[in-house]
Amino acid sequence: MENRNKYLLLARRAREEDNSEDAKRYYDMVRTEDPDNAEAKFFYSYYRLMDGTVGEAGSKYDAMCKGVNTTISLILESDASDEEKKALVLAILAHLEKARIAIVNNAPGSASVNIQEIKKSIFAKYIEAFGEDNDIMFEVYRFKKDFESRSMKEKYEFGDEIESKFASVPQIMALALDLWKKCVAEQQTYYNTREAIECKGMAEKYAEKIKKYDPTYVMPKKAGCISFG
Repeated sequence: MENRNKYLLLARRAREEDNSEDAKRYYDMVRTEDPDNAEAKFFYSYYRLMDGTVGEAGSKYDAMCKGVNTTISLILESDASDEEKKALVLAILAHLEKARIAIVNNAPGSASVNIQEIKKSIFAKYIEAFGEDNDIMFEVYRFKKDFESRSMKEKYEFGDEIESKFASVPQIMALALDLWKKCVAEQQTYYNTREAIECKGMAEKYAEKIKKYDPTYVMPKKAGCISFG
């Protein structure tokens, strides 16, 4: 037990310092001492994936992802404090995203697991345990913003949904502002498209909303407009 706790502390420290070599080594030691340690099983498989070859990437990624739901359940059912559980779940979400990006960039098409469905399951388990706190809702809305397809009008309205719940939380509101700014810019650039025409007047409306949160914001001019300032 003493060795396991020592190795787990060293593994976490290495992970926080982004020292992948030591993190992998110490998590492997934790696994040896405690084969059922959920944290060690996930992070060892993560570092094993990131340290592997391109040819192995897809199968290792799939193996890592398929064990995530069990890992999350074990963490939430463990004797760790709520803060430790929360920190671990958020760390796993962050490392899943790093792994996804690595696969997309280096071995596209090699993995078969649907990471979106896994993340949705993690969000559901987390919210059931801790409620809709700001940390998880930032991850939820960032996920929805990046992975769910929407029309221009729906993107404007999705930003409204965020604002209605989290107007006082700058980190989460930044997601809404990013959506609104991109929609306004797109509408000003491609103002003759069907989507832009259907959203007539919305660019001006949302430019004013943006200014409430970002007073330095300047609405872009329509493409082709010339300023004689």
